[in-house]
Amino acid sequence: MIQNDLEVQCLRGREAPYAVFDDEELFLLVAPTGEKYWYRRVVKDEREMDLPIGRYPDISLEKARMVIESLRERQRGPVIFSDVAQEWLEMRYAPVCTPRTIENMRYTLRRYVLPEFGGRDISSITSEEVLDLIRGVQILHCVSAGHRARNCISQIFRYAVASGYCDANPARGVEDAIVPLKKRGHYIVLKSDDELRKLFSDIGDCPSVLVRYGLMLLAYTFVRASELALAEWAEIDFDRGLWRIPQEHMKMKRSEHLVPLARQVADMLRELREAGRHPRYLFPSLQCDKPISRMTYAKVLRDIGYGRGKMTPHGFRIVASTHLNEMGWPPDVIERQLAHIGDGRVRAAYNHADYLPQRCEMMQAWADYLDGLRKK
Repeated sequence: MIQNDLEVQCLRGREAPYAVFDDEELFLLVAPTGEKYWYRRVVKDEREMDLPIGRYPDISLEKARMVIESLRERQRGPVIFSDVAQEWLEMRYAPVCTPRTIENMRYTLRRYVLPEFGGRDISSITSEEVLDLIRGVQILHCVSAGHRARNCISQIFRYAVASGYCDANPARGVEDAIVPLKKRGHYIVLKSDDELRKLFSDIGDCPSVLVRYGLMLLAYTFVRASELALAEWAEIDFDRGLWRIPQEHMKMKRSEHLVPLARQVADMLRELREAGRHPRYLFPSLQCDKPISRMTYAKVLRDIGYGRGKMTPHGFRIVASTHLNEMGWPPDVIERQLAHIGDGRVRAAYNHADYLPQRCEMMQAWADYLDGLRKK
């Protein structure tokens, strides 16, 4: 049993993730990076399952114990759908999602799901009732709202089944009986060297200096548009040649991500810094003391003739992935640089420095390749 928070604070990362148990259900997973995450271990149908509770110190030892006790009390009597929904939202959904995504999910719950199922015993809800609710949402609102409601209900029931609150997920398979979403086409991006060369030429003609730097950095670093829009000078380490994107700026709030700075990228950043636009943000908004919108880059691409699927900010990531694979770089190295992390029991233990020497070499090779295109 863990004695107190001081004992938790003294735990250090090792070469591999390891668990420290407080009791038979509650344990702390310590990642190689030193980050710590609370988990609840449950046994269902003779299978062990580890359910995330949250990150330490966001959730203290005392609060983690209170969560476990609350779960045990709920399992002794009827389990209300709204209670499970709130528990799932706080423990499973919110820790890995952005505030905006969380608010969108809360809206879906309040608007479509809780009015119908909120006060019900979760084990009493049937597939027929879930189907009726979703069809009603699609008729009264829109097709996509019905799919959001179904996804929300299904995730809550998956959590409930894993936690032992009910035996089945009545939302499973319902998507086969509702109006389908229109299929979205694949991202259309520029592939040939001539197309990319033309794109760089058009970017160079943009009247805004900040926009030109932003689009060029998207091409050379292939980070997400939101990560670039939120970038701060404190994240840039010129001495070590690294851009450290903090966890809160990453998709799904994943671990800190490292972007090796090729010589060309470092030069762009120094030029941008010398311009002295803002003491905190690389790309400040012109109207207030905030960063620009992540949608700025998509709008500019449309304005210079790359609308209707010709190119998007995300397209720079696809271009880089496609070309780097063709150039023979190991897929694992490329995926790490794209910050693609597979699901798994110890995803929280992901090491942001994996393959860093190879990634540094690859990013320089990519910058050299783009430079060669632009100079032809």
